[in-house]
Amino acid sequence: MKLYNTLSNYTYEGALTTEHAASSYGQPVLVDVGTGDAVDKFSFSLTEIIEATDDELRDLGEAGYKWQSPAANNGV
Repeated sequence: MKLYNTLSNYTYEGALTTEHAASSYGQPVLVDVGTGDAVDKFSFSLTEIIEATDDELRDLGEAGYKWQSPAANNGV
């Protein structure tokens, strides 16, 4: 999925994974694919979703991520 952090003006490719050190007990975390850094839920709250599939939006919501995006329904 393509994401944009409104605070830092940074656009990046993100992916949910359980294969990251920040993942615990099988809980997926969002990772910046380019840097390998985990994206915490506060930073994600400042992020707009530029492009994502319905499955990616569903998975983000199930993982507890909340977002600001006119095209998305905030995981509800």
